[in-house]
Amino acid sequence: MKKFFLIFSFFLFFINPSVSSEKSKLTEKFGSLGYGSKKLDYNFGCFIDTESYDETLYHRLVETVGPYSFGYLDYNHPKGNILLLNNWIQDNLHYNMPIASTHSSKIGDNLRLGSPILSNETILLFNDLEFKSDKIMLYRSSYKLNKTVGNKFWKKKMKYNTLLQNSNNDALEVLEDLKFDLLKYIAKNPDKDMTIIYSCNQW
Repeated sequence: MKKFFLIFSFFLFFINPSVSSEKSKLTEKFGSLGYGSKKLDYNFGCFIDTESYDETLYHRLVETVGPYSFGYLDYNHPKGNILLLNNWIQDNLHYNMPIASTHSSKIGDNLRLGSPILSNETILLFNDLEFKSDKIMLYRSSYKLNKTVGNKFWKKKMKYNTLLQNSNNDALEVLEDLKFDLLKYIAKNPDKDMTIIYSCNQW
């Protein structure tokens, strides 16, 4: 058993530097997109909103869904600034790659930031962040996509991933284009599968 632990420790000694090196390369390549950052231009930590649910459902959502943290990066693209949404990776304590482009609008006097996120070929998430006078609310809704529409959107998402290997600017043009496709889809198909309501802190 002692011999096993020695071999296992020896293996970890070699694998950890390679993982660290890979993260370092990714940060160097995609750092301008926020990857590896500890803080972006705007940062939010969100928790299930206590006032929106009864006690039983609230505790169930806390256990099953939990908190959600993300940030926005104001990216200076040659064709105009793009507000990118990046998820926070709690295990690694840094931000991941951008997963969506964000659209700003107003509801009355309140600023609203809407980010359509394509999870896969069948699920579309919509982060709707609203700045109210007394608090910041996040309405995180999901929509089901049919196979035809979902595959069309997913091809564009894969194109974004592929272009990232060579050009951040070209990739972000595709992500921005996908944003408008997804927003049009939501406008025409407003029925949500589910919405989870959070209250958020900006840090």
